[in-house]
Amino acid sequence: TPYPAHATMEPLACTAWLKPDRLEIWTSTQNPESTLATAARTAGIDQSKVLVHPMQLGGGLGRKSPQDFTRQAVMIAKEMPGKPIKMVWSREEDIQHDLYRPASLVRFKAALNAQGTIDAMHIRVSAPSILATLLRLPLPRGVDGQAVASFNDHPYDIPNSLVDYAQRNTNVPVGFWRTVGHSQNPYMRECFLDELAAAAGKDPLAFRLSMLGGKHPRDRSILEAVAKAAGWGKPLPAGVFRGIAETEGYGSYTACVCEVSGN
Repeated sequence: TPYPAHATMEPLACTAWLKPDRLEIWTSTQNPESTLATAARTAGIDQSKVLVHPMQLGGGLGRKSPQDFTRQAVMIAKEMPGKPIKMVWSREEDIQHDLYRPASLVRFKAALNAQGTIDAMHIRVSAPSILATLLRLPLPRGVDGQAVASFNDHPYDIPNSLVDYAQRNTNVPVGFWRTVGHSQNPYMRECFLDELAAAAGKDPLAFRLSMLGGKHPRDRSILEAVAKAAGWGKPLPAGVFRGIAETEGYGSYTACVCEVSGN
């Protein structure tokens, strides 16, 4: 997967007004406390002399938590004390200077037994680390949890499962982007399960349900519900195909059936 930009509905914007007695900030921010701290540090004043007015977000999705835009607006305001300045990035600047979702290369291997069920699965993830580069946090056992989300905590009953993570940081700045791991890893995982179902000669829905057992009733229930709603299993016209997938993220369960046709 590539480095997607956030492309929020409202590009990054901030109004800063450096007065003799205080600094006022108007901006759409996901972290007003960080906005206040960044503004005070950039202006070289105490936080008690900074007033932040959080505005309608205009789309955040992880991009408006880091405060590079606040810092830039305050730097401009310092050059024009006593005057309110409004800084709005162009869309081109917004895309060029984003904090992108980490690119990721994932390789899957699995072994099927004679009954057509998975005996073992090996997943290797190569990707930059948000926690190490953006937040500068130590990685538990060298693993960024966002990079392996939906791989190391999948619901499927596979007797032998190994997930490797290889941190590969580049000069491209990365950040949180619509849940990060959960926005890309389930796609890869579920596509690979489809390949395994095909190799085993099994229906993709039945293949998944056979690995859920009784430990994950919500995963099972949402798969069955969406399959019923889509009429899964009914004969399809020539050239029409269906696919099914499901995932869980932060306590929310999602499943879908896609129907496609081709000439």
